[in-house]
Amino acid sequence: MTKIRLSIILAVSSLMLYAPTSFPDEIIYEYNESGGYGYPEDNDINNAFVEPAQMDDEQGDYLEENDQVERNNHHVEQHYATQYDARLPEKILDQGEKTIVIDPRVHAWGAYNSRGILLRAGLASAGSKWCEDLGRPCRTKVGVFRINSLGKQDCVSSRYPLDVGGAPMPYCMYFNGSQALHGSNEVRDANISHGCVRVSIQDAEWLRYDFAEVGTKVIIKSY
Repeated sequence: MTKIRLSIILAVSSLMLYAPTSFPDEIIYEYNESGGYGYPEDNDINNAFVEPAQMDDEQGDYLEENDQVERNNHHVEQHYATQYDARLPEKILDQGEKTIVIDPRVHAWGAYNSRGILLRAGLASAGSKWCEDLGRPCRTKVGVFRINSLGKQDCVSSRYPLDVGGAPMPYCMYFNGSQALHGSNEVRDANISHGCVRVSIQDAEWLRYDFAEVGTKVIIKSY
């Protein structure tokens, strides 16, 4: 009997030792936020938090009906339809908080409410593959960030143009060091900046005063 019990214990221990270990995205995100662990190479930021939500037909009908009510309620939230809506998913994974998503691949930004519903979208120019004046790549850093400061219409760059600074950055919203989301008269269907995310001045003003706060989540998707 003793030998049988010992064999059972050893078998169970082996299963526990070699059982695959996985962590849900929420745990990976908590580690990342605390400065402990970053995202694993195979955990693509495009799918970690911003993949379109999956739902069955019945649940989809319920959400569509209630989201439309929410969008039509001007006292709560209003959906601003633009030509850029089609570039981003109408609904993303529920973040539990309002979120700004930047997708450099399709050159668009989207503002999502706490339930993951797209409220407004627009054209966005992220950091360039190569900056001639710097002699290096200057892409916007990919990852999950939070807005840490909010500027006004007179916000300007302290670094660009090089050696002099002063480039207009109206309604700047800094989220990663010197990288900010801000308004610009030079926004194209391409990634052309030194690392900031450029949007139209009108969009920047809306984001600054009608959506963003210090602490608002910003997700920069992969190029």
